[in-house]
Amino acid sequence: MVHPKVTVVMPTFNQVDYIEESIVSVLSQDYPNLEFIILDGGSTDGTIEIIKKFEKEIHHWRSRKDSGQTDALIEGFNIAEGEILGWVNSDDILLPNSLRLIANASKNKPEAGIFAGDYLEIDKDGLIIEVKKHIRLADWFAKHGLNVISPDWFFTRRAYDQVGGLNVEFDYVMDTDLFLRMVMEGIKFAYIPEVLVAFRKHQAAKTVSRRDIQHEEWWRLLDKFLENSPGAMPRARARKIYQVLQIINRNYLWSRIQTFRFRGKNWKKYS
Repeated sequence: MVHPKVTVVMPTFNQVDYIEESIVSVLSQDYPNLEFIILDGGSTDGTIEIIKKFEKEIHHWRSRKDSGQTDALIEGFNIAEGEILGWVNSDDILLPNSLRLIANASKNKPEAGIFAGDYLEIDKDGLIIEVKKHIRLADWFAKHGLNVISPDWFFTRRAYDQVGGLNVEFDYVMDTDLFLRMVMEGIKFAYIPEVLVAFRKHQAAKTVSRRDIQHEEWWRLLDKFLENSPGAMPRARARKIYQVLQIINRNYLWSRIQTFRFRGKNWKKYS
């Protein structure tokens, strides 16, 4: 069986408390055609020593001052050789078998260029806060200004190159910007009905500690998107439709049941 090469890029900066668990979650995927790239922004907290523990299994890594996460990701994807690309933040977790599920989806749905599934929210200790289930029509909702895709999603090299890659204008919502541009270009989305990643929420995470900047970027992105999409329905209406479909598909019920079962347990108990 031919396994498409999957490149995982991990940007990091001063994540000594979490990066080892994140690295192990990638290296333990049991996927036979993995390329793993780590780009460190000049950490001073012991992160480098942890990376060096695994350097024989990492295809490329470096540590130097850069211009932030988006800059590092662009560098990583420029040197990546994979047919399928994605990034995992150095405080997040790639759940077991995720890469195989993503690769299988790319083979079963060759028309698709974007792949994502459900995800966990975990706390600083790796304990589950919530189990999140999203809807299959993430691309349709994106066209109307509503982002319902999971964190740490994957995409084909062809899709990435088609839209010109990541936009250095954004350092917080660069993933949403990339997804919006892909779906506006007509790139198809494939939903994988499995929990693929664990997204860690903690006070040091920039999406928590700098929510003001994240929100400013988001509104700037939304204004830009609406200028280019005059036919988009109001976001409030799209959100109502999303909520109705979540109820019809019993996604809210599924999420609540799964959250009730696993809340407070380590993410490893879920997987």
